[in-house]
Amino acid sequence: MVELNITYIFQMLNFLAVWAILDRFFFRNVVVIIQNEQAIVQSVEQSIEKEQKVLIEVQQQQHAQWEKSKEKFKQQAPTIEAAVDFSYSEVLSPRIKEINKSSKQQLIQETKEVLIKRILENG
Repeated sequence: MVELNITYIFQMLNFLAVWAILDRFFFRNVVVIIQNEQAIVQSVEQSIEKEQKVLIEVQQQQHAQWEKSKEKFKQQAPTIEAAVDFSYSEVLSPRIKEINKSSKQQLIQETKEVLIKRILENG
């Protein structure tokens, strides 16, 4: 059987005293610090989620505006008629040549057609 002598009692009293000191000055403070950090992390996570929702809404609005603009452009694009008897070789030749008014208009019309076609394809 275990003998109870005064040493065990002093060890138990020392243990309880150290436990009380650690609890009062260390454990409680550490728990408070951990709770504060958890609250900060939680508030940051909530603000991130809120900003993500706002960002998604803005992106959806921008996409809707983009689609609306594309449709408006398609509706307002002028009709283009095919050019007749005109080639770019005359324009691209290195010799200087005066372009008459009808050829100039035809060149402008073809250029518009190419640009609008590229815009609509790349949309």
